Amino acid sequence: MEEEKRQENEVESVEVEETGGESRNEEETQNLPAVEEESCEVPKERPKGNKLQVARALIRQAQEEVKSAEAEIEECLQNIRNDLEAFEAYEKSSVIPVTEESRKLLQETGIEEHPQKPLLGQRVDLEDPEDHKIEIRELPTGRFGACVMALIGGAVTVGGWYYVVAMKTGLPLIPKALPKVEEIKEMLSAVPSIVKVGQGAEMGAAIVGGSVLIVMWLIYVMMVSSRASKNLRIAEKVEEDAMFYCTKKKECKEKMAQVREHIRDLENTVKKYEAVLQENNAGLRRAFLIEGTRSFPQLHERTKAQARATEELLRELDALLATPLAEGGMLTMDSANALARAEQVIGEYLEKLYGE
Repeated sequence: MEEEKRQENEVESVEVEETGGESRNEEETQNLPAVEEESCEVPKERPKGNKLQVARALIRQAQEEVKSAEAEIEECLQNIRNDLEAFEAYEKSSVIPVTEESRKLLQETGIEEHPQKPLLGQRVDLEDPEDHKIEIRELPTGRFGACVMALIGGAVTVGGWYYVVAMKTGLPLIPKALPKVEEIKEMLSAVPSIVKVGQGAEMGAAIVGGSVLIVMWLIYVMMVSSRASKNLRIAEKVEEDAMFYCTKKKECKEKMAQVREHIRDLENTVKKYEAVLQENNAGLRRAFLIEGTRSFPQLHERTKAQARATEELLRELDALLATPLAEGGMLTMDSANALARAEQVIGEYLEKLYGE
């Protein structure tokens, strides 16, 4: 009995632990931040109403999505412009003076093949990489065309009644002149006898007028309905195209984010080169003063090594700065490779420097 009670207590303790674990998991799940989805990917509730209303609502949604996507792309392009302007301002104020001094000092030593000032090309092609623009126009209701066709249908109906009455009464099918009032009343009086409903010109006018209105209404409704169905198909296709367009813009936005990140990494790497070149320039000036010569063959071996290191760093920095960063708003492979190589060179130099 004691053994059974002990097992029951163990089972209860396990259940309590599991229940506590589940409650902790629920609390942790509730505390997790909500995941924000991109506007292009959020499933939207389908608009309600008739076909024309739904089609117009879909068109408006597509227009808003496209406008929002293009605004985000333009914002990304402007951010890249700002980052690039800031980097170029830093380059002109800090990097170029240091590299020009390094070039001057190396030239004074007479070291062979010292780096010349590079020709800087276009840094970034600030164009939307997805140059295909989508244009979404408002959908016509088709009501004007339906009204025109309804009027034509009404006229044809009147002509049809005239033909039937003319055949019944022996009137000419093609009148030589417009019928007089008395003739019109006579023709209208014949209409009830044809359809065998009532009698008199008033009844005939009602039958002809009613049939004309019914025909016009049917033509109008059918054409508007047909146009609404066509508009709905067009709107659904436009919605699909807008979603695809929005997805492409999202991909462009991600690629532009890579350009911004690359510019930040570039600036960080260039600052390392600037700091090292400043130290090397100061070291060379000191060596020229203490050693009393600027001729490379007569310099101390440590000074020669420093001059060669300066030459290598300057050459690598020139190659990095002369490589275009992006084309069509997207990072170029040459720029990524140039940055990777420059980081490797400065990293090896600093590792050797601190290793000593």
